[in-house]
Amino acid sequence: MRRMRASLFPVVLCIAILLVSGCIDNSGLTSNNSSPTQLPTTPSPTLYPAFHHPPAIFLYTLESAINVLGEPLLIPMELPPGYVYLGGSATSDAVSLGMRKDTDNIRYVQVSPPQPIGGTLTGVSVPVTFNGTEGQCTTEGDKRQLFWTDGTHDFYLIGSLSCDEFIRMAASLGPLTKETLEKVPWKDLEPATPLPQSEVLNLVFSRDWLDTHDTNPDPQIFEITMTVEDYNASFVPDSNDPDLLRHAAVRDEKPVALLNMPKDMFERFNDDPSLVKIHFPDSFFRFYDSMDALYEDLESRAESSSTAGSPTRTPPSVIVTTPRIY
Repeated sequence: MRRMRASLFPVVLCIAILLVSGCIDNSGLTSNNSSPTQLPTTPSPTLYPAFHHPPAIFLYTLESAINVLGEPLLIPMELPPGYVYLGGSATSDAVSLGMRKDTDNIRYVQVSPPQPIGGTLTGVSVPVTFNGTEGQCTTEGDKRQLFWTDGTHDFYLIGSLSCDEFIRMAASLGPLTKETLEKVPWKDLEPATPLPQSEVLNLVFSRDWLDTHDTNPDPQIFEITMTVEDYNASFVPDSNDPDLLRHAAVRDEKPVALLNMPKDMFERFNDDPSLVKIHFPDSFFRFYDSMDALYEDLESRAESSSTAGSPTRTPPSVIVTTPRIY
């Protein structure tokens, strides 16, 4: 079979963002002496496009970014006091990470190859220089954005901090590795409260059927489209576990795949009422050699949850179709 079970499939993230202000005059952080320039007042792109974007995977923690991404990510290694890295998302073109202190958020974005991104607002722009690198700090209302590039990547810091603070962060840029992870503040994932089973969709596919009907050339993404009529006729409750909707092509002794996600999430990915789209990375699925193996795994998970006292669930790698910058 042409797929492996867990993997990264980077895809495209349209990042919507916002811009920054202030001249910088601290020692070692120099601002260009030229006066601020008023940018053209062209309409800004919408932050929430009406069209679906190619999917992106969530990075639930900074540690997961190391495990998922194929090469070290460059990140600010020094954050203002009290801020910690949270999670983010990754695509083939961009990685976006969040930082937070109390209720204040910062967004860091790395784009490669360098290219324009949507959602940029108009505002007052000030050229800045740090570590021999030229950048631009822009302000719009109470939001600020620092932009700079190294020719291979474009970088953005977005939030309500001053340009001085953003420049200090940008000057500390370094590779994220297992060793450097110990040097930056980050927050681990907190277990979520399980959804009731009535709100969870469990689709069981024949692995052969998935591979045969997949139309995406990327071996790490499944892309199958069915009519609603075909979908309703193909899936029925499993006789051993009615919470599972089993495809007609499933055979007990053959390899199968389980797609498990909240029903409302699945519905959001299907905006055409006449079609059902199974357009997800293979990391969304769990693969088994047979139905017996699937039953055993589900039983083991249920027992682990009950003995742990408070049940938890492993969050799925959620697709972002309308990316947002907070």
